Formats: sequence, structure tokens, C-alpha cells
Amino acid sequence: MGYSLFLDGIHLPVGTDKLTVQHGMKSKEYDVLGQGRVQTPDSRELRTVSFTTEFPGQVYSYVEESAFQSPGKLIAKLRALQEEKKPFRFVAVGGDKLTMRVTLEQMDTTEQGGEDGDYEVSIRLKEYREFGVKTTDIPSLPRPGTVPEPKTVTLSPGETLQDKLTPAQKKAVETGAKTVLAFAMGKVINPAIAPAFVPIQIVPTEVHDSAIDLAADREKMRQWVGIANDVKDRIQKLNLPDDYDFGNQM
Repeated sequence: MGYSLFLDGIHLPVGTDKLTVQHGMKSKEYDVLGQGRVQTPDSRELRTVSFTTEFPGQVYSYVEESAFQSPGKLIAKLRALQEEKKPFRFVAVGGDKLTMRVTLEQMDTTEQGGEDGDYEVSIRLKEYREFGVKTTDIPSLPRPGTVPEPKTVTLSPGETLQDKLTPAQKKAVETGAKTVLAFAMGKVINPAIAPAFVPIQIVPTEVHDSAIDLAADREKMRQWVGIANDVKDRIQKLNLPDDYDFGNQM
């Protein structure tokens, strides 16, 4: 026979002249306006190997005597591989050597008429690939530009900024870590002497620098809006005519 066959270390007593290996490729199909259906290659399919051999009931001249086992034992061993869903090594040695991890997808046995205890056996194997979750040592990095909404608090007389911190922030401050910045009227202030009755923004320093700049800009914008509204109120109180030209008064 052309190929000697080994399944999970079991040497089959009769090889095969014909070994069929199927290579396939999956593809995705799409409908393209004006062109009809098209396809693009996706991924390689698992290979399949199929062959037909014989499990003889006795040692004939073409049987490899050292590999001979009764057909019943051989069939039982291969059925066990199939039922246990166990991947195993398949080796075919001939003009070329083929070796791969496989599972036993199908095995058909036919007792040959007129030949006592001889079985014709058709076997189909499918390639098995190891798979699992891959891990790396790449550390997670903070995404730049993430700007959380600052927390705004107002202190009452006798209160300190410590009273407004979260438990985690308090612990960090007690250990000497600078984990918060406080802003009042657009300026960085000392959290230990924060003024009462003034809205104060608390910003974590772990965030990107843009968060600190944005917190200050927001506070300045609130101030400018307040000034603009104050000017608007004062002008309305002057009861000036609608066509009053401010430019000619300068």
C-alpha cells in the first residue's frame, strides 16, 4: 500500500493507496449595486483528510504483521476516540509524510461478504487547532484627553475642604499624595484654607492636564458671564433710547 497510517499511535494493519486532503477557504458575499453579487476571501477552513482501508480478520500477505489487531479491537479503540471527543495525532507515511492534530469526524465500517471477519473501513478526519485566550504584559494606559466634570462644593463657616473629600481622596491626602486641586474664582487655592461661601471646584490631578485647564477656563467663563449680565442690567436701568449710539459718546 502507498501510505502507512497511524491514528493516536495505533498503527493500522493495512494502509491506503489514496489519501484525500481537502483545503477550503471561507468567503463573504455581498450585493453591490450595479455589479451583482461579489465575494471576498475570509478565512481558511479546517482541513479534512479521508481514506479507505481494511481491517482484516487474519494476516494476509499485504498485512503489516506487527500492526495486526482484530477488527473488533481496532473499531472499539477508534470509537472511543470519537466518543471521548479527543483530539489526537494522525500520521501518514508514504512518498510524502503528513502529520497533523485531528479529530475523528466519521468512520463507516462494512463487513465484506464472503470474507470471514474482514471489514472495509472509510475514515474522515478533521484538523484540530488549539485555541484559547492570549494574554500580554502590555500595561493599560490612561486615555489622554478624558475630562471628567469637576465636583463643585460650597463651604460653610468652620468647614474645610477635607470635609468635602471622598474617603479615597482623604486617604490619599493623609499619605501625602497630591490627588486633588481646588479652584476658586479661576485660581488654584490651598485646600487647607479654602474660603467659605465661595463655590470651589475639586479636580483629581490624575487626569490629563487638559482637565485642569478646562476647570479654570470654566470658572473664568462663569465670571465673564456674570460681568456681562451685570453690565446689561445697568444699561437697562439707564432707560436709554433704542437708537442710542455708544460710539459717539467715547
